[in-house]
Amino acid sequence: IDPLERLDPEVEDVMAEIADDFVES
Repeated sequence: IDPLERLDPEVEDVMAEIADDFVES
């Protein structure tokens, strides 16, 4: 099971934004 699936939707959004920033930089 993907650990992210256990997180709240808001937390997933934050993690997604951080991941996007990391990829862009």
